[in-house]
Amino acid sequence: MMPTLLLGALLAAAPTLAGKDPDSRRRLPDGQQAYLGARLAVGAVAHAFVLQYPNQPAWQVSPSRYAVDFQTANFHFRNRAEHALLDAQRGRWMQVVFTVVTVAETPVESPRGSGVWTWALTYECDIQSLAPAGH
Repeated sequence: MMPTLLLGALLAAAPTLAGKDPDSRRRLPDGQQAYLGARLAVGAVAHAFVLQYPNQPAWQVSPSRYAVDFQTANFHFRNRAEHALLDAQRGRWMQVVFTVVTVAETPVESPRGSGVWTWALTYECDIQSLAPAGH
C-alpha cells in the first residue's frame, strides 16, 4: 500500500520535478491567450488560474498551478460578485477567462526607503467564465 501511495505522489508531482510546467503550454480556444505573467493589453481575453483560500476573501491569481506566482500583478474583477465561489471550491484551483478593461501602473519603492523603484501592474477585468481547473 505504501509503495503505491509513494508512486502516485511522485507521478502527480512529475511535471514539477522534471522542471516542466504543463500550464505554460496549455491549449486555449482561438481568441484567448494564456496569462503567463507578461503584460496584458487592454481588450485581451486571457486565461489564468485562481485560488481562494478558505476563510479568506481575496482571490490569488497565478499564471500556473505548477509554477505558482501570485506576485505578477494585481487583479480586480469588476463582476466577481456574479462568480462567487462555493465553500467546496475554496482551496481548489479554478480557471478563469477574463477580458482586460484597464491596465494601471503604480510606482513602488521596494524595499521601502531603498531608492529602488519598480512598477506594480493592476488589471481591471471582466470575468467571462470561471470553472474548476482540470488535471
